[in-house]
Amino acid sequence: MSRDPQLRVGLIGFGLAGSAFHAPLIAAEPELRLASIVTANPERVERATRGFPDARVLPDADALFAAADEHDLVVVATPNRFHVSYALAALEAGLHLVVDKPVAPRSAEARRLADAAAARGVVAAAFHNRRWDGDALTVRRLLGARALGELVRFESRFERWRPEVDAARWRERPDPENAGGVLFDLGSHLIDQALWLLGPPTRLYAEVARRRPAAQVDDDVFLALEHPGGITAHLWMSHVTAQPGPRFRLLGSRAAYVKYGLDVQEAALRAGERPDAAGFGSEPPERWGMLGSEDASERVETEPGRYLAFYEGLVAAIRDGSPPPVSLSDATVGLELIEAARESAERGVVVELGSG
Repeated sequence: MSRDPQLRVGLIGFGLAGSAFHAPLIAAEPELRLASIVTANPERVERATRGFPDARVLPDADALFAAADEHDLVVVATPNRFHVSYALAALEAGLHLVVDKPVAPRSAEARRLADAAAARGVVAAAFHNRRWDGDALTVRRLLGARALGELVRFESRFERWRPEVDAARWRERPDPENAGGVLFDLGSHLIDQALWLLGPPTRLYAEVARRRPAAQVDDDVFLALEHPGGITAHLWMSHVTAQPGPRFRLLGSRAAYVKYGLDVQEAALRAGERPDAAGFGSEPPERWGMLGSEDASERVETEPGRYLAFYEGLVAAIRDGSPPPVSLSDATVGLELIEAARESAERGVVVELGSG
Protein backbone atom coordinates (compact mmCIF):
# COMPACT_ATOMS: atom_id res chain seq x y z
CA MET A 1 0.00 0.00 0.00
CA SER A 2 0.97 3.59 -0.55
CA ARG A 3 3.12 5.54 1.87
CA ASP A 4 2.02 8.77 0.19
CA PRO A 5 0.54 11.51 2.38
CA GLN A 6 -2.85 10.73 0.86
CA LEU A 7 -4.67 7.41 0.80
CA ARG A 8 -5.70 6.51 -2.74
CA VAL A 9 -9.38 5.72 -3.10
CA GLY A 10 -11.21 3.70 -5.73
CA LEU A 11 -14.94 4.44 -5.86
CA ILE A 12 -17.15 1.77 -7.42
CA GLY A 13 -20.44 3.26 -8.56
CA PHE A 14 -21.39 6.83 -9.50
CA GLY A 15 -25.14 6.90 -9.01
CA LEU A 16 -26.72 8.96 -6.23
CA ALA A 17 -24.61 7.40 -3.46
CA GLY A 18 -21.33 7.67 -5.33
CA SER A 19 -21.78 11.07 -6.95
CA ALA A 20 -23.65 13.03 -4.27
CA PHE A 21 -22.26 11.49 -1.10
CA HIS A 22 -18.98 9.58 -1.38
CA ALA A 23 -17.11 11.47 -4.09
CA PRO A 24 -17.62 14.96 -2.57
CA LEU A 25 -16.79 13.72 0.93
CA ILE A 26 -13.67 11.91 -0.23
CA ALA A 27 -12.55 14.99 -2.18
CA ALA A 28 -13.06 17.18 0.90
CA GLU A 29 -10.88 15.01 3.19
CA PRO A 30 -7.25 16.19 2.83
CA GLU A 31 -5.76 12.78 3.59
CA LEU A 32 -7.74 11.03 0.85
CA ARG A 33 -7.30 11.23 -2.91
CA LEU A 34 -10.00 10.05 -5.27
CA ALA A 35 -7.80 8.02 -7.62
CA SER A 36 -10.44 6.24 -9.69
CA ILE A 37 -14.18 6.09 -10.30
CA VAL A 38 -15.84 3.01 -11.75
CA THR A 39 -18.83 3.63 -14.00
CA ALA A 40 -19.77 2.60 -17.54
CA ASN A 41 -22.84 4.82 -17.91
CA PRO A 42 -21.93 7.49 -20.52
CA GLU A 43 -23.75 10.32 -18.71
CA ARG A 44 -22.09 9.39 -15.41
CA VAL A 45 -18.70 9.10 -17.10
CA GLU A 46 -19.12 12.67 -18.33
CA ARG A 47 -20.18 13.92 -14.87
CA ALA A 48 -17.33 12.09 -13.15
CA THR A 49 -14.77 13.45 -15.60
CA ARG A 50 -16.09 16.99 -15.26
CA GLY A 51 -16.49 16.92 -11.49
CA PHE A 52 -13.31 15.03 -10.58
CA PRO A 53 -10.82 15.56 -13.41
CA ASP A 54 -7.88 14.12 -11.47
CA ALA A 55 -9.57 10.73 -11.03
CA ARG A 56 -9.35 8.02 -13.67
CA VAL A 57 -12.73 6.77 -14.86
CA LEU A 58 -12.68 2.98 -15.22
CA PRO A 59 -15.28 0.92 -17.09
CA ASP A 60 -15.71 -1.84 -14.52
CA ALA A 61 -14.59 -3.11 -11.13
CA ASP A 62 -12.23 -5.64 -12.74
CA ALA A 63 -10.16 -2.75 -14.06
CA LEU A 64 -9.90 -1.32 -10.55
CA PHE A 65 -8.87 -4.61 -8.97
CA ALA A 66 -6.33 -5.16 -11.76
CA ALA A 67 -4.72 -1.95 -10.46
CA ALA A 68 -5.14 -2.84 -6.77
CA ASP A 69 -1.54 -1.85 -6.01
CA GLU A 70 -2.43 1.71 -7.06
CA HIS A 71 -5.14 1.97 -4.41
CA ASP A 72 -5.35 1.85 -0.63
CA LEU A 73 -9.10 1.98 -0.10
CA VAL A 74 -12.15 0.82 -2.04
CA VAL A 75 -15.61 2.35 -1.56
CA VAL A 76 -18.52 0.21 -2.79
CA ALA A 77 -21.45 2.46 -3.74
CA THR A 78 -23.21 0.20 -6.22
CA PRO A 79 -26.71 -1.28 -6.23
CA ASN A 80 -27.08 -3.57 -3.21
CA ARG A 81 -26.78 -6.86 -5.11
CA PHE A 82 -23.10 -6.16 -5.85
CA HIS A 83 -22.04 -5.08 -2.36
CA VAL A 84 -20.80 -8.43 -1.10
CA SER A 85 -18.95 -9.58 -4.22
CA TYR A 86 -17.10 -6.29 -4.70
CA ALA A 87 -16.36 -5.99 -0.98
CA LEU A 88 -14.88 -9.49 -0.89
CA ALA A 89 -12.75 -8.71 -3.94
CA ALA A 90 -11.43 -5.58 -2.25
CA LEU A 91 -10.62 -7.47 0.94
CA GLU A 92 -8.94 -10.29 -0.98
CA ALA A 93 -6.75 -7.62 -2.60
CA GLY A 94 -5.76 -6.40 0.87
CA LEU A 95 -7.49 -3.03 0.50
CA HIS A 96 -9.33 -1.08 3.17
CA LEU A 97 -13.05 -0.99 2.60
CA VAL A 98 -16.19 1.13 2.87
CA VAL A 99 -19.53 -0.41 1.90
CA ASP A 100 -22.66 1.66 1.52
CA LYS A 101 -25.75 0.62 3.45
CA PRO A 102 -27.14 -1.98 3.62
CA VAL A 103 -23.80 -3.79 3.67
CA ALA A 104 -25.40 -7.04 2.48
CA PRO A 105 -28.80 -8.60 1.83
CA ARG A 106 -28.29 -10.95 4.79
CA SER A 107 -26.58 -10.67 8.16
CA ALA A 108 -24.57 -13.86 7.53
CA GLU A 109 -22.90 -12.19 4.55
CA ALA A 110 -22.07 -9.10 6.60
CA ARG A 111 -20.42 -11.36 9.20
CA ARG A 112 -18.47 -13.00 6.39
CA LEU A 113 -17.14 -9.60 5.32
CA ALA A 114 -16.20 -8.72 8.91
CA ASP A 115 -14.32 -12.02 9.27
CA ALA A 116 -12.51 -11.49 5.96
CA ALA A 117 -11.46 -7.96 6.98
CA ALA A 118 -10.16 -9.23 10.32
CA ALA A 119 -8.23 -12.03 8.61
CA ARG A 120 -6.61 -9.55 6.22
CA GLY A 121 -5.90 -6.99 8.94
CA VAL A 122 -7.58 -4.14 7.06
CA VAL A 123 -10.12 -1.54 8.12
CA ALA A 124 -13.69 -2.11 6.96
CA ALA A 125 -16.58 0.25 7.66
CA ALA A 126 -20.27 0.56 6.82
CA PHE A 127 -21.45 3.92 5.47
CA HIS A 128 -24.25 4.68 7.93
CA ASN A 129 -23.74 8.40 7.44
CA ARG A 130 -26.94 9.46 9.20
CA ARG A 131 -25.31 9.13 12.59
CA TRP A 132 -23.97 12.55 11.57
CA ASP A 133 -27.34 14.08 10.74
CA GLY A 134 -27.66 17.32 12.67
CA ASP A 135 -30.87 16.20 14.37
CA ALA A 136 -29.37 12.85 15.41
CA LEU A 137 -26.37 14.66 16.89
CA THR A 138 -28.77 16.99 18.71
CA VAL A 139 -30.71 14.06 20.14
CA ARG A 140 -27.47 12.52 21.36
CA ARG A 141 -26.51 15.81 23.02
CA LEU A 142 -29.89 16.13 24.75
CA LEU A 143 -29.85 12.54 25.96
CA GLY A 144 -26.31 12.94 27.27
CA ALA A 145 -27.33 16.07 29.18
CA ARG A 146 -30.52 14.36 30.46
CA ALA A 147 -32.44 17.38 29.18
CA LEU A 148 -35.64 15.34 28.97
CA GLY A 149 -35.27 13.61 32.33
CA GLU A 150 -35.77 9.85 32.05
CA LEU A 151 -36.40 8.90 28.43
CA VAL A 152 -39.64 6.96 28.05
CA ARG A 153 -40.28 6.79 24.31
CA PHE A 154 -38.12 7.44 21.28
CA GLU A 155 -39.91 8.07 17.97
CA SER A 156 -38.10 8.37 14.67
CA ARG A 157 -39.50 8.71 11.17
CA PHE A 158 -38.16 8.69 7.64
CA GLU A 159 -41.25 9.21 5.49
CA ARG A 160 -41.70 10.10 1.84
CA TRP A 161 -44.54 10.62 -0.62
CA ARG A 162 -43.97 8.36 -3.61
CA PRO A 163 -47.48 7.10 -4.41
CA GLU A 164 -46.50 5.73 -7.83
CA VAL A 165 -44.19 2.75 -8.22
CA ASP A 166 -41.25 3.39 -10.53
CA ALA A 167 -40.64 -0.08 -11.95
CA ALA A 168 -37.32 1.07 -13.44
CA ARG A 169 -35.82 1.52 -9.96
CA TRP A 170 -33.97 -1.59 -8.79
CA ARG A 171 -35.08 -0.91 -5.20
CA GLU A 172 -38.67 -1.64 -6.33
CA ARG A 173 -37.82 -5.13 -7.60
CA PRO A 174 -38.50 -8.21 -5.44
CA ASP A 175 -35.32 -10.24 -6.05
CA PRO A 176 -33.90 -10.80 -2.52
CA GLU A 177 -30.38 -10.03 -3.75
CA ASN A 178 -31.50 -6.45 -4.45
CA ALA A 179 -32.32 -5.91 -0.76
CA GLY A 180 -35.06 -3.64 -2.05
CA GLY A 181 -37.97 -2.10 -0.21
CA VAL A 182 -38.26 0.61 2.38
CA LEU A 183 -37.13 -1.54 5.32
CA PHE A 184 -33.68 -2.05 3.81
CA ASP A 185 -33.50 1.47 2.38
CA LEU A 186 -34.83 3.95 4.94
CA GLY A 187 -35.05 1.38 7.73
CA SER A 188 -31.30 0.79 7.66
CA HIS A 189 -30.81 4.42 8.66
CA LEU A 190 -33.46 4.46 11.39
CA ILE A 191 -32.38 1.17 12.92
CA ASP A 192 -28.72 2.18 12.98
CA GLN A 193 -29.53 5.51 14.62
CA ALA A 194 -31.65 3.77 17.27
CA LEU A 195 -28.86 1.28 18.01
CA TRP A 196 -26.30 4.08 18.18
CA LEU A 197 -28.39 6.24 20.50
CA LEU A 198 -30.11 3.60 22.65
CA GLY A 199 -28.11 0.39 22.36
CA PRO A 200 -29.46 -3.03 21.36
CA PRO A 201 -33.13 -3.85 22.02
CA THR A 202 -34.42 -6.94 23.77
CA ARG A 203 -37.74 -7.34 21.92
CA LEU A 204 -39.11 -6.35 18.53
CA TYR A 205 -42.51 -6.10 16.88
CA ALA A 206 -42.97 -5.16 13.22
CA GLU A 207 -45.63 -4.38 10.64
CA VAL A 208 -44.27 -4.69 7.10
CA ALA A 209 -46.69 -3.84 4.29
CA ARG A 210 -47.09 -3.09 0.60
CA ARG A 211 -49.62 -0.26 0.30
CA ARG A 212 -49.28 0.83 -3.33
CA PRO A 213 -51.25 -1.36 -5.77
CA ALA A 214 -48.28 -2.14 -8.04
CA ALA A 215 -45.70 -2.54 -5.24
CA GLN A 216 -43.62 -5.71 -5.27
CA VAL A 217 -41.58 -4.79 -2.17
CA ASP A 218 -42.47 -3.29 1.19
CA ASP A 219 -43.24 0.44 1.12
CA ASP A 220 -44.71 1.08 4.59
CA VAL A 221 -43.12 -0.28 7.77
CA PHE A 222 -43.50 0.23 11.51
CA LEU A 223 -41.08 -1.16 14.12
CA ALA A 224 -41.46 -1.19 17.89
CA LEU A 225 -38.26 -1.91 19.81
CA GLU A 226 -38.09 -2.49 23.55
CA HIS A 227 -34.81 -1.43 25.15
CA PRO A 228 -33.48 -2.06 28.66
CA GLY A 229 -34.73 0.39 31.25
CA GLY A 230 -38.25 0.51 29.86
CA ILE A 231 -37.43 2.66 26.84
CA THR A 232 -39.57 1.99 23.77
CA ALA A 233 -38.45 3.02 20.29
CA HIS A 234 -41.07 3.45 17.56
CA LEU A 235 -39.69 3.69 14.02
CA TRP A 236 -41.71 4.54 10.90
CA MET A 237 -40.46 4.33 7.32
CA SER A 238 -42.73 4.86 4.35
CA HIS A 239 -43.19 5.89 0.73
CA VAL A 240 -46.92 6.56 1.17
CA THR A 241 -46.88 9.47 3.62
CA ALA A 242 -48.43 12.56 2.04
CA GLN A 243 -47.86 14.57 5.24
CA PRO A 244 -44.82 13.35 7.20
CA GLY A 245 -44.82 13.29 10.99
CA PRO A 246 -41.98 14.67 13.11
CA ARG A 247 -38.54 13.39 12.20
CA PHE A 248 -37.88 12.87 15.93
CA ARG A 249 -40.24 12.92 18.89
CA LEU A 250 -38.72 12.01 22.25
CA LEU A 251 -40.81 11.81 25.40
CA GLY A 252 -39.15 12.10 28.77
CA SER A 253 -40.16 12.40 32.42
CA ARG A 254 -39.49 16.19 32.42
CA ALA A 255 -39.77 17.31 28.82
CA ALA A 256 -40.27 16.28 25.21
CA TYR A 257 -38.23 17.09 22.10
CA VAL A 258 -40.00 17.37 18.74
CA LYS A 259 -38.15 18.01 15.48
CA TYR A 260 -39.59 18.25 11.97
CA GLY A 261 -37.80 18.04 8.63
CA LEU A 262 -34.87 16.07 7.27
CA ASP A 263 -31.22 16.93 7.77
CA VAL A 264 -30.07 19.52 5.24
CA GLN A 265 -26.87 17.82 4.07
CA GLU A 266 -28.30 15.53 1.38
CA ALA A 267 -30.06 18.38 -0.40
CA ALA A 268 -26.91 20.51 -0.16
CA LEU A 269 -24.69 17.76 -1.56
CA ARG A 270 -27.10 17.06 -4.39
CA ALA A 271 -27.04 20.77 -5.20
CA GLY A 272 -23.25 20.64 -5.48
CA GLU A 273 -22.30 22.38 -2.24
CA ARG A 274 -18.92 21.48 -0.76
CA PRO A 275 -19.07 19.53 2.53
CA ASP A 276 -16.02 21.39 3.86
CA ALA A 277 -17.49 24.86 3.17
CA ALA A 278 -18.21 27.22 6.06
CA GLY A 279 -21.71 26.73 7.36
CA PHE A 280 -22.30 23.44 5.56
CA GLY A 281 -24.77 21.28 7.50
CA SER A 282 -26.13 24.16 9.58
CA GLU A 283 -29.88 24.56 9.90
CA PRO A 284 -31.77 27.88 10.00
CA PRO A 285 -33.43 28.70 13.35
CA GLU A 286 -36.95 28.26 12.00
CA ARG A 287 -36.21 24.56 11.49
CA TRP A 288 -34.86 23.90 14.98
CA GLY A 289 -36.74 21.47 17.21
CA MET A 290 -38.76 22.32 20.32
CA LEU A 291 -37.83 21.20 23.83
CA GLY A 292 -40.21 21.44 26.77
CA SER A 293 -43.87 20.76 27.52
CA GLU A 294 -47.24 22.04 26.33
CA ASP A 295 -47.00 24.75 29.01
CA ALA A 296 -43.51 25.98 28.19
CA SER A 297 -41.12 25.07 25.39
CA GLU A 298 -38.25 26.66 23.50
CA ARG A 299 -36.35 26.16 20.30
CA VAL A 300 -33.16 24.16 20.62
CA GLU A 301 -30.38 24.82 18.14
CA THR A 302 -29.74 21.87 15.85
CA GLU A 303 -26.15 20.66 15.84
CA PRO A 304 -24.50 21.19 12.45
CA GLY A 305 -24.69 17.96 10.49
CA ARG A 306 -21.32 16.61 9.42
CA TYR A 307 -21.11 13.60 7.12
CA LEU A 308 -17.45 14.45 6.56
CA ALA A 309 -16.79 13.09 10.07
CA PHE A 310 -17.30 9.57 8.70
CA TYR A 311 -14.28 9.85 6.41
CA GLU A 312 -12.25 11.67 9.04
CA GLY A 313 -12.92 8.72 11.34
CA LEU A 314 -12.00 6.28 8.60
CA VAL A 315 -8.64 7.98 8.06
CA ALA A 316 -7.97 7.81 11.81
CA ALA A 317 -8.82 4.11 11.82
CA ILE A 318 -6.40 3.41 8.95
CA ARG A 319 -3.61 5.70 10.15
CA ASP A 320 -3.82 5.30 13.92
CA GLY A 321 -5.73 2.09 14.57
CA SER A 322 -8.78 3.86 15.97
CA PRO A 323 -12.11 2.01 15.76
CA PRO A 324 -13.82 2.44 12.37
CA PRO A 325 -16.53 5.12 12.29
CA VAL A 326 -19.21 2.43 11.84
CA SER A 327 -18.05 -1.15 12.23
CA LEU A 328 -19.29 -4.07 10.14
CA SER A 329 -20.35 -5.62 13.44
CA ASP A 330 -22.73 -2.70 14.03
CA ALA A 331 -24.08 -3.10 10.51
CA THR A 332 -24.57 -6.83 11.11
CA VAL A 333 -26.69 -6.16 14.19
CA GLY A 334 -28.84 -3.82 12.12
CA LEU A 335 -29.34 -6.52 9.48
CA GLU A 336 -30.26 -9.00 12.20
CA LEU A 337 -33.00 -6.60 13.32
CA ILE A 338 -34.27 -6.33 9.74
CA GLU A 339 -34.46 -10.12 9.61
CA ALA A 340 -36.24 -10.19 12.97
CA ALA A 341 -38.68 -7.56 11.68
CA ARG A 342 -39.58 -9.74 8.71
CA GLU A 343 -40.09 -12.71 11.01
CA SER A 344 -42.29 -10.66 13.34
CA ALA A 345 -44.43 -9.36 10.48
CA GLU A 346 -44.81 -12.75 8.80
CA ARG A 347 -45.75 -14.55 12.00
CA GLY A 348 -47.57 -11.69 13.71
CA VAL A 349 -45.53 -12.10 16.88
CA VAL A 350 -43.15 -10.22 19.15
CA VAL A 351 -39.59 -11.49 18.60
CA GLU A 352 -37.37 -11.95 21.65
CA LEU A 353 -33.87 -10.74 20.91
CA GLY A 354 -31.99 -11.73 24.06
CA SER A 355 -30.68 -9.78 26.99
CA GLY A 356 -29.49 -6.73 25.01
